[in-house]
Amino acid sequence: MKTDTTNNNAKHTQIYDRLYASIIAGDYLPENKIPTEQELSRHFGVSRPTVGKALQRLVKRGIIERRQGSGTYVKPNINNQKDSCSVGVVMPRVSFKSSQFGNMSSLFDNVLAEMSHVATNRDCYVVYNNLIAQTNQELVKNTIKICDSLIERNVDGVLLFPLPILEDNQNVNIEIAEKFKNAGIAVALLDRDIYEGPKRSKYDLVSSYHTDAGYEVTEHLIETGRERILFLSDKIRCSSTKDKITGYKNAVKQLSSKEGCKVFKFEANPLSDIEHTFKKENIIEVVQEHEPDALVCMHDRMAAEVIQIIRKDLKMKVPEDISVVGFDDESFAAFMSVPLTTMRQPTIQIAENAIETLLSRINNPDQPPKTILISTQLIVRKSCGGLRNILPQ
Repeated sequence: MKTDTTNNNAKHTQIYDRLYASIIAGDYLPENKIPTEQELSRHFGVSRPTVGKALQRLVKRGIIERRQGSGTYVKPNINNQKDSCSVGVVMPRVSFKSSQFGNMSSLFDNVLAEMSHVATNRDCYVVYNNLIAQTNQELVKNTIKICDSLIERNVDGVLLFPLPILEDNQNVNIEIAEKFKNAGIAVALLDRDIYEGPKRSKYDLVSSYHTDAGYEVTEHLIETGRERILFLSDKIRCSSTKDKITGYKNAVKQLSSKEGCKVFKFEANPLSDIEHTFKKENIIEVVQEHEPDALVCMHDRMAAEVIQIIRKDLKMKVPEDISVVGFDDESFAAFMSVPLTTMRQPTIQIAENAIETLLSRINNPDQPPKTILISTQLIVRKSCGGLRNILPQ
């Protein structure tokens, strides 16, 4: 795992945040020995002095202690540490693999790291456990288990990223949020509501302007001369995807002839590896039947898969024959065989607003629910052919 290597301060702060979050989450228990500086240096891909700075901060905060001749250990009283508040993060997700890039971290790994940093600066700590599953049933089961553990731990507040709405997941999301509320634990939602829309829940929500993102990326394709633009999605029901489709439809309605522009929703397994999320034959059938000159994919993972199908199976060129765009600006997007044009999620702003919104809810539990929407950024790369407006990376 590599950390951001832009500057030394950023590096040792990131390592501090990750180690602190791991200790608070229970990855290293009280009296447990943590890896050596040399081992951590190799793990994070940084120098030993940088690791040393991060460890020294943990020593000063009373999280770890150095024992001469033995190593570095988590202090015995770490479970009794209580800052101004404790923030639980419930983020069901899947770790996925790409044949091009191997194991890839999720966009929300970056959000989580930023949350830990923001919380630390506010004298809070983040309680987080990995929620990775291979089936929807397993994901639901593990999510409920983590939520129960946070209630038992009596955290002050929870940032909840709702489950993707498959089968009966909407009811599960509602039940989870109500569990926290009944336990007196403040809740703020991340990215999407517990309802698939247009109904709005009574909980605070911090998200991106998904409608504007759908509009802007479609507008860009139209400006570059694309006319037959298809939106590709799965059949998972959630408010964020619906908002992207709404933005796409608004752009098509206002800026194009609308002919040849349609939305297609495929059966999909959101817990599959990147190469197996969608049935290849469905993508091929849509492209051959409708002959689009541009595809808007619901997220970068789908876009990466679609580009592979277009090039390897359909023997077509991206962007010469078909432009492809996505959403999120995942870590792999700039390094694909055809670098991906996408809408970048504002991870730092999401993390900052999420922590601040939850702290506000903890301190003022009776205030009206808030919705905070943050603008995304169009990142133009080769996959859409609109190179004249490329932003510096």
